[in-house]
Amino acid sequence: MRVFKFNLLLILFAIGNCYSQFTTDKPDLRLCGNSPNYYLDYFNCTSNNYTLDNVFLSLTDVNGVPLDTTTCTPGTSHTMYIMLNYTSNSNSDIYHARMFADLIVNGSSTSLNVSLGTVAPGSGQRLLYGPFNWVCGQEIMLDRILIVWKTSGNNNLLVPYNCHSYNRSQCEYPGSVVVVAPLAVQFNYEGCTSGNLATINFESTTTGGNPPYSYAWDFDSDGIIDSTQENPINTYTSLSATTATLTVTDSYGTTNTFSVLLNFPSELLINANVQGLTCDPNSTASIDLTVSGGTPPYTYSWNTGSTNEDVSGLSEGTYNVTVTDAIGCIKTYSTTISQIVCCEFLVTCPTFPPTTLECYDLLPIEGEISESDFEALGNGDGFIGDNPCGIILITVQNSAYAGCNSNVIRTYTVTEYQDDNNNGIHDPNETTILNTFTCNQTILINDTTAPTIDIAAADLTVECDGNGNTADLQAWLASNGGASSSDACSSVTWSNNYSSLSDDCGATGSVSVTFIATDDCGNSSSSSATFTIQDTTAPTIDILASDLTVECDGNGNAAELQAWLAA
Repeated sequence: MRVFKFNLLLILFAIGNCYSQFTTDKPDLRLCGNSPNYYLDYFNCTSNNYTLDNVFLSLTDVNGVPLDTTTCTPGTSHTMYIMLNYTSNSNSDIYHARMFADLIVNGSSTSLNVSLGTVAPGSGQRLLYGPFNWVCGQEIMLDRILIVWKTSGNNNLLVPYNCHSYNRSQCEYPGSVVVVAPLAVQFNYEGCTSGNLATINFESTTTGGNPPYSYAWDFDSDGIIDSTQENPINTYTSLSATTATLTVTDSYGTTNTFSVLLNFPSELLINANVQGLTCDPNSTASIDLTVSGGTPPYTYSWNTGSTNEDVSGLSEGTYNVTVTDAIGCIKTYSTTISQIVCCEFLVTCPTFPPTTLECYDLLPIEGEISESDFEALGNGDGFIGDNPCGIILITVQNSAYAGCNSNVIRTYTVTEYQDDNNNGIHDPNETTILNTFTCNQTILINDTTAPTIDIAAADLTVECDGNGNTADLQAWLASNGGASSSDACSSVTWSNNYSSLSDDCGATGSVSVTFIATDDCGNSSSSSATFTIQDTTAPTIDILASDLTVECDGNGNAAELQAWLAA
């Protein structure tokens, strides 16, 4: 049971006059005295003879019963009375008693001017206020209470009265009183959402019954007690529909339950429109924020010291802001303002597929090429920026030939020259180089084509000179049998397979020779022909034969005949 020491016994007379308005004849004596304390300094209350046992809600205005051991459903409306239980140790009556107070119902205040009339010793119960509509869960208080009386008088209503009508010591100002009400379990919640997580702060706003309370929270209505704190915090990992339930038990064992389908708060979000620097040297940047979600209003804290939503007049740098909503949810945003590039030397090299050429001479020409030609090279992904600071000149050079089956590096040099006269043309006297960049292409030179036999080797027949016709043979071999050859990529070297002539009659003979044309990379072609030594000339009769006449020897002159024939 709540016991409030008010040092006053109150018995109510003339119930119809309890709620009289303040008038000139019936002023608010709490305004007696001077600012700021008024009646607290004006009256010097010293009485301590009376006890206010209980101020409570009742369903009836006679023989009222406190409802602190009952429960109600928050939000339901009931017709109620405010009743008083009192006890007095005084041996005498007091007269013309009057109470001034602020009746506060759920934060809304009504000033009371209650005539209490004559108060007798003893204990009892009286109506203070009502009937009125009370909504379950509303807390009721009597605040700034002042009670005055006279020790002598009668049962008549004392009107008019003023600050001097009562003795300054015959009074009480007991402060504030909470009116006892049924146990109304309820709670508020708020929180912050980030992605699929929501951190919810629960706050019990339970009223009535008999504190202190014990709490049993079931955050997801699964029948399991998740917390016994008065004001717990829970983090939900899913934003699906969830019901939270609070069960409260007061000190008398009275229990009541309250459930709410949670509506998770929307996530605090920041969208920013950043206006960057321009080529104007006096330009500044700005950041325009649009904040949504969470619980407005929002506060802002920039690393510049600004507390405005938007910032302007910014130079190059990084800018951070922390946005906090009305319940303390926080979201941060950061962006960097970069120095504006009003012109730039920007080159992206093209990518080149593997390339093989037969000959070094087949390489594209060296010299200058245009930007469009550069961007068309290879896979067509080369790029030269559209806003250079000077004149772009692109030159191409091939590395030297290193022999068969070797790589040649084709170098593209992009040079940016200062345009001194701003005519958009690279003039001969403009030699200041602002930037340069090179791109390389690797090309394999691999000659796999044999030389071409332009004129085939021809057979040669010579008349025997009796000495093996060596000069003729060597001349024929040296001329490759009259054959000629060409190669697209390199010079041609001749060779042959001659070894010796065949041995025919006398100094005649023949040989078949293969002439081989070979290029620098070992590719070869051949042509074959035959060298022949022949004898088609009859011998020369240098001295004519002479007649010989001999004398018969009777034996046929055989010896002379054989000698003449042999000669």
